[in-house]
Amino acid sequence: MSDNIYSINTHPDHKAMNVNSSPKPSLQARTSRPQTMKTFFFLFAFLFAGCGKGINTRNYLTPGEINGIQLWLDASFYRTLGASDGTDIFTQYGTGHTWNGANGFGFSISLTTGTGADPMFRENRCPKGHPSVDFSNASFYENTSFNLSQDALTGVTIFAILSHGTDIAQGHLGITSSLAYTGADQFIKFGQGAASFTTFEINDGATTASVQFAAATDFRTYQLWWSQPEGLMEVVEIAGDTLTRHATNTSISSISPNGFLQIGYNINGYSNAEICEIIAFNRALDPEEIENMQTYINEKY
Repeated sequence: MSDNIYSINTHPDHKAMNVNSSPKPSLQARTSRPQTMKTFFFLFAFLFAGCGKGINTRNYLTPGEINGIQLWLDASFYRTLGASDGTDIFTQYGTGHTWNGANGFGFSISLTTGTGADPMFRENRCPKGHPSVDFSNASFYENTSFNLSQDALTGVTIFAILSHGTDIAQGHLGITSSLAYTGADQFIKFGQGAASFTTFEINDGATTASVQFAAATDFRTYQLWWSQPEGLMEVVEIAGDTLTRHATNTSISSISPNGFLQIGYNINGYSNAEICEIIAFNRALDPEEIENMQTYINEKY
């Protein structure tokens, strides 16, 4: 895999939708029906004067339009519930509420633990005024019936968009076959809760493979990617215009970590991260799809 697929600029081959793709009428037709053409021209001008804002001319797909999406959580959901900066999410909405994901890819919260502080809603902590969910080093979300895929995986792609936390890369996403996190479990984990480093880690029940890198404290996007056919797992860390690739080879051929989803906590401690958005696919996206996702993130943040 070449590194040039990780450009966050819009690909030049991605064209905006042509809002008027019908063939032009012949000159005879145009001159014989002046009223029709006059009406058409007025409508065309009307649309582009500002009343046609509903027309979609974006040059990328949203995550929900890409095959294989399993999870799409956005902190801005809590705005729809009336949250404001500093709202205690568990106190306000209960430990059993549902974090509805975009396009329905959310999950029901079944358990929280910790005594220090509940997850908080934070305004304007992500670029362009987007909010975050701050786990405040004390609590986490868990779902005990989450399945990333019903079949053995041949790869996975996860985008974790984090901001402003202390050691932000502690931002944890865990999908596991058991809450024990033993060597016999099958799991996918992002983050290990240490102050100096974080990891992207997979386990097939016998073998563990991991990519480790330094923690950070500013806004970052982490593109987590594992492809069984290529025998490769990697993290592309995006900070502004700087892209850093961390990769390793792996012999793991399939994993099925279904059963438990945790966000904000793992075996080594609680997360300090503030999560803007998490998007997970049950397959390894191809280079064009990855570039599309980077365009989506770049346009939004």
